[in-house]
Amino acid sequence: MIYEVIIIYLIVILIYFKVHGVSKNKFEKLVFSICVPIFGFIITVFSEMIEKQTEVINIKTNIRKNKIERSKEFLTYIQSSIVDNLRIEDYQKAREIILSMQSLPLKKQCEICHISIWSNNTEISHISAVSLMRIKTSFEKFLTHMESYADLSKLENVKRYIDGLENYLECNLVYGTLKNRYIEKVISLT
Repeated sequence: MIYEVIIIYLIVILIYFKVHGVSKNKFEKLVFSICVPIFGFIITVFSEMIEKQTEVINIKTNIRKNKIERSKEFLTYIQSSIVDNLRIEDYQKAREIILSMQSLPLKKQCEICHISIWSNNTEISHISAVSLMRIKTSFEKFLTHMESYADLSKLENVKRYIDGLENYLECNLVYGTLKNRYIEKVISLT
């Protein structure tokens, strides 16, 4: 913005000197010879600052993109390794993966548990079912708290409640009539 204002101001000065004739007035020649280099220097400095800021922003966005891609690769690796371990019946490694997935997002935890719940090993199936029930209980506690204690007339509370409902529905933890009721709540709140 400042860069554009300086350029416009410089253009106005040039037009003024063109109209009034710089060659006739020595004071205007002096002002013109001082202003043009100063404004040129300021424009150059501002353009360099803008370029550096855009480079920093580009670097930060690239870092974020790389982190997202690495996390997607990591999650794909976890899912493929759980499937491989279940296929080759290496239940000990599958059990370790399921028990160590607490740091993952809830949706990914649910996907892994949905994969491993159909295992032939009853221990793996039970661990997956318990993990799904734990996630379901945490969602239900959140939703109950929001319905009972939160003021749903405030926009920020409604947004948190809707986001929680959407996450709950995306995890495929609820089916049938209950899922339809939650969908109707989301629709009515939006």
